Amino acid sequence: MNDRNLTDKYKGRLIFLAVLVFLAAAGMIGRLVNIQIVNGADYAERANRKITRTVNVSAPRGKILDRYGRPLVTNRMGFQVVLNKVFLPADSQNDIILKLMGELKQETLTFTDSLPVSNYPYDFNKSDDQDEQTKIDKQIKKLKSFVNVDAGANAGETMTALYKKYKLENFSPENARLVAGVRYEMDNRSFSATNPFIIATDVDTSVVTVLKERYTEFPGIEVQANTVRQYTSPGILSHILGRVGSIYKDEADDYINKGYDLSDIVGKDGIEKTMEQYLRGTAGESVIEQTSRGKTTSSNDVKQPISGSDVELTIDKRLQEAAEASLAKNVQNIAVRGRTRAERAGADVNGGAAVAIDVKTGEVLAMASYPTFDLTNFMADYQNLINDKKRPMFNRAIGGTYEPGSTFKMATALAGLETGAISTATTVNCTGKYDFYKPQIYYCWIYTEYGRGHGTTDVRRALQESCNIFFYNTGRLVGIDRLNEWCTKLGLGQKTGIELPGEATGILAGPSEREKSGQRWYGGDTLQAAIGQSDNLFSPLQIANYVATVINGGTRYKPHIVKSIQSPDGKGTSKVTQPEVAEKINIKENNYRAILDGMRSAAEVGTASSVFKNYPIKVGGKTGTASVGSGTANGVFVAFAPFDNPEIAVAVIVEHGSSGNSVAPVARDIFDAYFAKKAADNKDLPHDNTLLP
Repeated sequence: MNDRNLTDKYKGRLIFLAVLVFLAAAGMIGRLVNIQIVNGADYAERANRKITRTVNVSAPRGKILDRYGRPLVTNRMGFQVVLNKVFLPADSQNDIILKLMGELKQETLTFTDSLPVSNYPYDFNKSDDQDEQTKIDKQIKKLKSFVNVDAGANAGETMTALYKKYKLENFSPENARLVAGVRYEMDNRSFSATNPFIIATDVDTSVVTVLKERYTEFPGIEVQANTVRQYTSPGILSHILGRVGSIYKDEADDYINKGYDLSDIVGKDGIEKTMEQYLRGTAGESVIEQTSRGKTTSSNDVKQPISGSDVELTIDKRLQEAAEASLAKNVQNIAVRGRTRAERAGADVNGGAAVAIDVKTGEVLAMASYPTFDLTNFMADYQNLINDKKRPMFNRAIGGTYEPGSTFKMATALAGLETGAISTATTVNCTGKYDFYKPQIYYCWIYTEYGRGHGTTDVRRALQESCNIFFYNTGRLVGIDRLNEWCTKLGLGQKTGIELPGEATGILAGPSEREKSGQRWYGGDTLQAAIGQSDNLFSPLQIANYVATVINGGTRYKPHIVKSIQSPDGKGTSKVTQPEVAEKINIKENNYRAILDGMRSAAEVGTASSVFKNYPIKVGGKTGTASVGSGTANGVFVAFAPFDNPEIAVAVIVEHGSSGNSVAPVARDIFDAYFAKKAADNKDLPHDNTLLP
């Protein structure tokens, strides 16, 4: 073929292509003219068309107050960021979520990443704490079921399936993991067109400005005004007050049956949870208009929300502050001393609890657990908190169970005296050894430390000096069954019923308990139980209430921490918690006096005298040193005051605290705060934050 023919051939093709381009361009221009000029007004109307809907307006939760009306938890106005499925484009939601997470701060997020998988390279989460590992195992099982992989799938295989489900295959590993954490949380909270997802609360105004000014970049993202829980003394009362959060899928049915919306905020633990029915308010309604892109153009409240009721606690805020500060200081001091001792006793100190209770009503005046945490920063600190081996979120005061050690000896004394196994005149010659069950020998602590005994000892001196031999003998004479009958009357080894979640039952040592593990109960076990060892495990609250029962003459009150419920309309009190008697024991006067005299001597000249010898108020007390499986013994101390007319009982337990005498300063500091307040009351000083000590 010659050159001319080739030129004509290509020229024809070029002309054909040019015609196609011209026709395509003409079509596009025509379409634009149609959209912008011919039908421009119609399309503009569609773009700006208003969508009207009715939404709930959340009601402020009621305040939480201390016994004198001082606020512990209040509300303040803030802003929350919400994902609305109605306006969130399905094909670009991953990109929108990623961009949004770049604007938000960790501490404002309303969720913790519940995906039990680490960042890339992926591995399933692990914990040294058995309870926490059990939770993680359940989360892993739930995740594998959600993405439909085999039970034996590893973390990488599981995440690959999750990324496929969420269409995250083209994201970087870091970004994919971040978005997957949010998407998985959205599914756990039943995210839907009728249930928006609150992703962050109490956000900075700078974030609000960005989201409002650049709303076209964040379709489906709304900024709403809301109330935020505010803690008047951050860092204290965290275990008692509790936190609030969103409703999860596995909770949904229960809350819906109670009239909740899935978008409601509810109490998750502490008083926020147990008093939810009172603290929650009645939601209002608002009619809002939005563009098709989700921008709100107007809103009109048609039903005003009603605030929840205020909950007044029995807690004295100032006494609580003193208890928490003293407990923390005491643990730290024991650790310092332990590091300088040759035997390292106390260097492994771990945590503890202190409880102060009104002996005449059962009202809990203070309840401290150490280590603690700050509710204000809970979301930002969550991962560190759950990985902390000292378990700062665990309320040791009601959930921890410990051997009471020698603080149990008043129970043994009471059982012995009231059953007639011993009398106030009964004496035992303590040589430091007890050989009733030969060849097995049981020792008194004084023999172990000094190689001698206490000599002739009655019940008063036995409490004063904490003589094991006297209580070995008393326990043997009483017998484990009768001993446990009296311990049951005193509330040991059973839940108190306090208005807080997470209370432990404890264990009352005896044959039935031992049989659960397929083992026998021996006579020597009764001796150990009689001095607060063996299988005995009680919570600090149980121990405080048992002591209160003994020293008030035998009336065991049901401990309570809620004093009253205040009506939301401000018209007064709608409910008051009355003292509730759980058990009434008729203790003979001479037996009662013998036990109290022994506790007074223990504080003034006995095992706690280094702490209370010259204390200006007469105090009764009892030290306890409870051996544990490994490490330093736990330190336990109980006390009451004033001696002549008891008002307050205190129990202190420090894990690996070395001895009861080492932890007794916590009780003294609590007494200092309690009686300083009484002194202020007697001078008719007002109950305000400046004059109360």
